Amino acid sequence: MNGLFSEIIHNALKEDLGKIGDITTNNTLTNEQVDFTISAREDLVVCGMPILEEIFSMNKGSICYKIHKNDGEFIGKNSILVSGKGLARCLLPIERVMLNLIQHASGIASITKQFVDEITGTKAKIRSTRKTTPGLRILDKYSVHIGGGENYRNSLYDGILIKDNHIASCGSITLAIQRIKENLKNEYIAVECDNIYQVEESLLNNVNMILLDNMSTTEIEQAVSIVNGRSILEASGCIDIRNVRSIAMTGVDYISIGCITHSFKNKDIGLDIVHNI
Repeated sequence: MNGLFSEIIHNALKEDLGKIGDITTNNTLTNEQVDFTISAREDLVVCGMPILEEIFSMNKGSICYKIHKNDGEFIGKNSILVSGKGLARCLLPIERVMLNLIQHASGIASITKQFVDEITGTKAKIRSTRKTTPGLRILDKYSVHIGGGENYRNSLYDGILIKDNHIASCGSITLAIQRIKENLKNEYIAVECDNIYQVEESLLNNVNMILLDNMSTTEIEQAVSIVNGRSILEASGCIDIRNVRSIAMTGVDYISIGCITHSFKNKDIGLDIVHNI
């Protein structure tokens, strides 16, 4: 396997099958051929079809399938995502891993799409955070993208973000920035600010982006006015589907939403054996 999600799939199958495999299937089935469908049991945004294709490719010759829906499509309850036929003894051991991963991915894509739709007509864009499921970040970030959101700083090693504990440990925003500039040249610097005073200090240091953390709508409006286009602004913290539009209307460039990857609900997707061939 060498696809985007190969490591995730490998680890999930290893966790479920162990060294000896599915002992129930191995001791009840021989060469039974079955028709099957994978369908949505509720409305959702489809996400994870590449995972299905990669898992099915591991059983090439044993399972034939057809993908009916593409990632990013909004579909209704009872819509068929995949249909196919093949050896039951090859299909059943991979069933749960496939469903777990696409239910997870579709849950993230669906809630992301809700937030994206809620701020339609504003300049703001929805972003993910690093509050992802350990080991599944690449899938979580992909799912956000499929839902219409954006990803910034996927990991600690791909971007500078000075947070509250960095500031508390260093002593000030200014000192933290000075140290970064001594070690790294021409680095894009973002600073998390808890109040307007920190916003002003960040501006004095010509940072590229200011993260407005847990600020009220009034405080965010004040920050937008003070910054006046001199830095990219991202709002974060205490934002949900009920207030995201009012935050977007303040004029910020981005809104980062933790709940789209840490508090989403898996979508209900099932695999059914239609009949024994």
